[in-house]
Amino acid sequence: MKWLFLCLLGSLTICVVGLPSGATFQGSLFARLPSASASGFLRQPPLHIARPDVPHFLSKNRLLLPLGYADTHEFHVSRTRIAYAAADQEWQISLYIFIDDLEKALSHATSGEPRRLGTDKETAEADSLILRYLQRRLILQADGDKLPLQWLGKEGSEDLAAFWIYLYIPDEQPAATFTITNKILTEVFDDQQNIVQWSPKPTVSRNILFHSGHSQEVVTF
Repeated sequence: MKWLFLCLLGSLTICVVGLPSGATFQGSLFARLPSASASGFLRQPPLHIARPDVPHFLSKNRLLLPLGYADTHEFHVSRTRIAYAAADQEWQISLYIFIDDLEKALSHATSGEPRRLGTDKETAEADSLILRYLQRRLILQADGDKLPLQWLGKEGSEDLAAFWIYLYIPDEQPAATFTITNKILTEVFDDQQNIVQWSPKPTVSRNILFHSGHSQEVVTF
């Protein structure tokens, strides 16, 4: 498991595994959103990229699925970037998460019907359910106070297997010390690994690994 984390961490550090094309650490990840301006971060949600709803018999016969449409994956990993945008006085958060894992988490949390996430049959309340789930599982605290995680939008990854979810937290005067809690999907998968890149300043970047045995970390601005 240690070698796996080192490989993942190394990939994240060098090229940010799975980052949308065109995004760099030097600029805002939000600059590539269809609605974003050159300055980087608007309140309009990105276009929702839906995948076709796959018939049940195809989902059970993986060889018949289009390339990149596999409904399972070997490792349970999410990747999050938390960066402070001084010009906008807010924390900007991008989360890469596998759609099937998120579907399981929402079903686990709500005991409801499948939300058909990422398909053209996705339920209307999907975004609000995802936000409520993340507000419980991904928490940023300053001086003991929980900061309000707010929704910007989501879009599908190029292979349609994952979502990029975009969030923000208004924060005019960042505290000196923060506590990050990341319990995303750990209630669903025992082997869940959550990698967070903490970037409070353009010149500062730190990678942190969260899992069921380590879900909280104190960081500095």
